[in-house]
Amino acid sequence: MFVYERRNPGAVAVHVVRTEGLRGLYRGFVSNASRNTPGEMIFFATYEQSRHFIKQTGQVKDDIGASSVV
Repeated sequence: MFVYERRNPGAVAVHVVRTEGLRGLYRGFVSNASRNTPGEMIFFATYEQSRHFIKQTGQVKDDIGASSVV
């Protein structure tokens, strides 16, 4: 693996496209998505359920924002 010193993300992206092609930018996407998706699903389900439990009588859960839940 090549170490980049004092380069910005744009320069690294240009280097990757030149050396590996456009597909090089998406290497690891499937493994990253498969790692993150289960956790994001659990987070979203927990967030929605907490909004349901926090709402007051007569209030719609869509009126509750993230600041009320956290």
